[in-house]
Amino acid sequence: MSKSGRADLYLGLAMLSLVILVQGTLLSRVRIIGVGANLLLVTVVCWSLTRNVQEGLVWAFAGGLGIDLVSGLPLGTSSLALMPTCFLAGIGRSSIYTQNIFWPVLLVILATPLHGWLILLTQQLRAVPVDWVGSTVRIILPELVLNIVSSRTFWHSRGSAFQDMSGDGGSFRPGSDGYALTGDANLLHHPWAARYTITDPHPRVHALAVAARDHRARGGHPHRPALADPDDCG
Repeated sequence: MSKSGRADLYLGLAMLSLVILVQGTLLSRVRIIGVGANLLLVTVVCWSLTRNVQEGLVWAFAGGLGIDLVSGLPLGTSSLALMPTCFLAGIGRSSIYTQNIFWPVLLVILATPLHGWLILLTQQLRAVPVDWVGSTVRIILPELVLNIVSSRTFWHSRGSAFQDMSGDGGSFRPGSDGYALTGDANLLHHPWAARYTITDPHPRVHALAVAARDHRARGGHPHRPALADPDDCG
C-alpha cells in the first residue's frame, strides 16, 4: 500500500473511531426534542455519496459493530440496518446534482426511516414487542429532523475530510468539472490515466532546451527556472 493509501486508511479509522465515540457517548446522552442525532447514519450516507458505496459499506459494517458494542444492542443489528442506506447513496452518485446540498438531505430523509424501521424489524424478529406507529412518531421523525440539520453541517465541512482523500475528486460537479458531449446528447465524465515511456530522451530534452532558449530570447518570465542549454545536450 502506498503512503497516501495508508494515510487515507489511518484517517478513515480515526474518523470512524471518533464518530462511534461521539455517537455512543455524547449523543446518546444529549437529547434534543427527546432524541439524539444519528451521526453515524449521516456519516455513512455522506461518505457513500462522496466516495463510493464500497467504502460506505465498510463504514456501515464496522461502525455498526462499534455502536452495538457501545450501546448494548445485539451484535450486528446496527450494521444490518446501516448497510442498505449505502445503496441509496449509490443511486444518488449517478445524479449530476450530487454536489447540491439538497441531495444529501434528501438521501438522509429516505435513509433515516429506513434505518429506524430495520432496527424495529430486527427487534420484532427477536420476539421483542414493537410499537411501530409510536416508535415512528416519537423516535424516528424527531431523529429525522436532527439528522437533516447534521447532514447540512456535515456536508458543508466535508471538503478537507473527504475530497482530499478521494482519488477521483468526487462526483461530477456542473460548472467546474470537464466533460464531453456525445453524439446522442449525453454527458461523458470519466477520470483517465495514461502511462507512456520515452525511449530516447535526447531529442525531447533538446526540444525543451530550444523552447526555453526561444522563450528567454522573447523576454520570458525572469523567475522561471531555465532549462539546460541545447549546446550542453551533446
